[in-house]
Amino acid sequence: MRSLPWFLAVLLFSCAAPPLVRAADEAPAQAHSIPRKERVLLIVRDDCPKCEAELERLRRPGGPFEAMQAVGWKIGTTPDSHVQIVKRDEAPEFAKSLTATDLPAVAGIEGDEAVRYFKTGCTTPLDQWTFGWLISGKDQRPASAVSEAARVASTGNYRLRGNHWSIEGDFNPSQEKVVAHLHGPNHGHVSWGYGNIETWSLEEVRSLHDDLHEREGGTVGVANSSGSRATSNRPAYLTPKSLR
Repeated sequence: MRSLPWFLAVLLFSCAAPPLVRAADEAPAQAHSIPRKERVLLIVRDDCPKCEAELERLRRPGGPFEAMQAVGWKIGTTPDSHVQIVKRDEAPEFAKSLTATDLPAVAGIEGDEAVRYFKTGCTTPLDQWTFGWLISGKDQRPASAVSEAARVASTGNYRLRGNHWSIEGDFNPSQEKVVAHLHGPNHGHVSWGYGNIETWSLEEVRSLHDDLHEREGGTVGVANSSGSRATSNRPAYLTPKSLR
């Protein structure tokens, strides 16, 4: 029996590759990869047009992944990657905690816990600056960066953001739960200064909670409605080199 010509074999192999996997940002599978303590999970599934479109946008020439890889990010499917692309059924513990019905889902992982995640529909784009925040907890996006148009409810009381901290481990809290948390012992001494937050939308109270966590390097303090950002000569999305 004659073997296939080499070029035909390569073509057939390429056509059989999984749709969400691309060699440009995937490292060879490692059976004994040591998971990074801090990494970002990008949770996808097959037959998901939104997942395909988002990965295509992230991987485009000159796009976020290219900028991140240029400064040392490892992007692949193994747990030693800074950004680990996984199928939902390969990470059931994180998929459950995120209750990710709207994929792709993007979460910052510390050890075995998802501590931060990206919410679509707000004004924060998913780019290298957001990935930097997800892995480090530091929001150092340039002040001149243009926000996306909001696609979630807003009352105009507080600026929206798409980078959210959990509420006592809950990544999909109700508006009532967030308000109760803000009035609780952790933030109650500060939240009173923002007025009647009970009338704010869910994404607004969540955005306030996020900012309180990050103000002054993690300490809580009253901020103006524009929300100041930390500044540094070293962007947060460059931090992976210090996490090796």
